[in-house]
Amino acid sequence: MLSKNLLIFPASRAIREYIEILKSQNQLLPKSITIGDFFSRAVLTNNKTIIDKDLRILYLKEAIGNIDIKKLGLTLNFSKFYNQSEYIFKFFNELNSEFKTIDDLESSDTYSLYIDHLDILRAIYKQYLIILDKNNFIDNITLPLNYSINETYINDFEDITLFYEGYFSSFEFQIINEVSQITTLYIDITINDFNQKNIEIFKKIGIDLDVNNKYRLDISNKKIIKQTPLKQKVLNHTIYPIAQRITQVAFIKSAI
Repeated sequence: MLSKNLLIFPASRAIREYIEILKSQNQLLPKSITIGDFFSRAVLTNNKTIIDKDLRILYLKEAIGNIDIKKLGLTLNFSKFYNQSEYIFKFFNELNSEFKTIDDLESSDTYSLYIDHLDILRAIYKQYLIILDKNNFIDNITLPLNYSINETYINDFEDITLFYEGYFSSFEFQIINEVSQITTLYIDITINDFNQKNIEIFKKIGIDLDVNNKYRLDISNKKIIKQTPLKQKVLNHTIYPIAQRITQVAFIKSAI
């Protein structure tokens, strides 16, 4: 009988490494998938089509057509705009992934000197959404605002285990939390100095985590199954004063 369990890994390489370990155990391999593929299958776009990379750039250029973008340092020269567009998409994606708006940025003192820039970006975003909606497309940057969970796909598994690295965006964690209400979902995660942001995210669902620990979490029942302290490595550092940067290169090679 095929396993009804799903394993989610950070990347394809992690899947290959896991399968290599299981080959010697003479057993059926569990269904495995990358987290990117999982999100694409677990989320529905509500009868809209995900726009492809090239078309989204054409639509963005159309949205900018009547907007003065000089203050943003952008140009409508297509070859240059093709590369510059990624910065715009990344900005909008980071906002929506954290369920933030340009209005939220305006209320922050950090961005008080960039009000004019934010007004331009707001106008671009508004026009881009109008064009997407008119053509029945959805973009990854707008997905957090208009999606639903593919319950048919999720219900196909008795339980799901996610081996996670890095840290969750608010949108990613919302998906994970919604999936955990449909089927049993476990997360294996290590909390260290580089992903402490996860502590606040898990705290929102009543799970308190500490730095320098490895955890197995039951997200469906909001509890810690296993906690293992990380072994702390003692690093001995020696500081060498070097006057010139070019000399630093020679020193590093010598030390290695």
